[in-house]
Amino acid sequence: MKKITLTTALLLPLVLAGVCVAQEERAVITGTVTDPSRASVAGATVTIDSRATGFHREVSTNDSGAYTIPGLLIGVYDVHVSVKGFETQDYSGVELAVGQIRTINAQMQIAANSQQVQVVAETQALDTNTAKVAGVVDFMQVSELPINGRAWTALMALVPGAMDAGGATQKTIRFAGRGSDDNNFRFDGIDATGISNQAPNTATRLQISTEAIAEFKVDTMLYGADTGGTAGGQVEAISKSGSNDFHGSAFEYFRNNVLNTRGPFDGSTLPPLRLNQYGSNLGGRIIKNRTFFFINYEGLRQRLGSTLIGNVPSDSERALILQQSPALLPIINSFPHGNRALSSTTSQYVSVASLSSNEDSGLIRIDHRIDDKTTFYARYNIDEVSSSAPAGNLLDRTQTSTAPMNGVTTLSHIFSPTMYNVLTLGVNRIWSLSHTDSKFFDTTGIFNSVAVSGYETLNQEADSVKAPTTYSVKDDHTWVRGLHTIKFGAEIKRVAYNYSQPSQSALIYSSLADFVSNNLDQVNLLGGVPVHGLLKTEYFGYVQDEWKATSDLNINIGLRYEFFNAFHEQYGRDLPFDPATCPNGYCPQGSAFDFPKKLNL
Repeated sequence: MKKITLTTALLLPLVLAGVCVAQEERAVITGTVTDPSRASVAGATVTIDSRATGFHREVSTNDSGAYTIPGLLIGVYDVHVSVKGFETQDYSGVELAVGQIRTINAQMQIAANSQQVQVVAETQALDTNTAKVAGVVDFMQVSELPINGRAWTALMALVPGAMDAGGATQKTIRFAGRGSDDNNFRFDGIDATGISNQAPNTATRLQISTEAIAEFKVDTMLYGADTGGTAGGQVEAISKSGSNDFHGSAFEYFRNNVLNTRGPFDGSTLPPLRLNQYGSNLGGRIIKNRTFFFINYEGLRQRLGSTLIGNVPSDSERALILQQSPALLPIINSFPHGNRALSSTTSQYVSVASLSSNEDSGLIRIDHRIDDKTTFYARYNIDEVSSSAPAGNLLDRTQTSTAPMNGVTTLSHIFSPTMYNVLTLGVNRIWSLSHTDSKFFDTTGIFNSVAVSGYETLNQEADSVKAPTTYSVKDDHTWVRGLHTIKFGAEIKRVAYNYSQPSQSALIYSSLADFVSNNLDQVNLLGGVPVHGLLKTEYFGYVQDEWKATSDLNINIGLRYEFFNAFHEQYGRDLPFDPATCPNGYCPQGSAFDFPKKLNL
């Protein structure tokens, strides 16, 4: 399995196939237009304009004076409401957040000398259109709040309904009583989970650079049928995009052991710490009011020293063991000599080990307006990571290389002022290779670990690879009909999970006396699994009606279908064990792993 490099990946075609679960990355402006007596005004013209990109959209109110403008990207807009015989209402600086439904009700005044009224848009403190519990973390919070390691997922703790088990990480924060594995992560509407588990790849910090995020939103509970995939928090991050004006920045954050205090097990000299995070980004126009770009790079270099303490045989105990059981010489020589006495049989090996981590994260996004009705954008990002960390408390190390990548292309088209469609393709892949380098294995050649009661375990060498990938195509359609905003959509997701498992064999001595006499108490032989591929196809669909029953009452009705299917091995090499349906529990080769549920509504 070949690793994709950062340089190569950023030059890949941006038309990709992948995973999306909802249309929550888009915002909506809605409202009603009334006259001075609060009677509905039909046929009023409502237009919105973006100063940053030149985007323009126009709709008319229906017989009930209501209007809805769906499918809007996050940003700042100017809204204009006009109708013959009335003063024009202008709302400037209307900010739209990810997934927000913004209500702007206009009460028109009879035209006199003044034909235009300027209104400063106020921040909408409460979402009056839905009952869902949600929170948005904007760009200023993402970029300015202090975050350990600059991992944006730590800010999820700021969202209503969030509970942190400690550490403020993607694996410790959950919502509304659900488990952390119930959270669902998306980036520009595309799956951004770890695939084999819900949290984004925990071995990386820059899977999505904080400097590339415009804002993110978490729907904690009571969200609509157009959102799903799990029963917990729905996390939606949105990437930055370019505008007519060029904008960019450069940054660096650092930590150093000079700023740290001594830990309880550290020596007189602090273990070294060097952490540098740096990068830059640039956005702007390629063609004014039509084509825009945004690029981002962030790098991380960390060298973190830590004090390790492992129990090993004392010199006198080593001599005793070799006298009684000379066959254990390779194993005894694999233990380093202790440098701190603990007892007559045990010494401690105290050392300072280094955890090194290198990350290079890159992102590119292109936005293009084909015409006034059709827009397109493509975004691709990858995070190349190599790390080395101690395996245990002796001399072993684990080397890990991983390259999470995510890409999306989205085509939006306005069929009419009341009909809007979004087609999305994307990919999410988490490639990872791990190797444990064992000094014990180099000394003995024994492909087993050795566990002796009271001493540090000697590790075996191990290699494993994971390359889970999800692809999908999804289409979302919005139709405004009278007081109803009807949404419906479908998604087909292909999940490919290629991985291997190392053997986990062990020689176990349950007591020191047994080790001295070379009397094995237990031998575990668990064979490894070579690289194999699991495949499945998932299907999702929904229909939802957002009914503005009155100016003060909104009713959301929807139904969602989710078919998660069951994995199968692509070459028919699966050998399931099922005592309920197979003789003696051993099923024939190629049997199904599971019986999928087909009525998840």
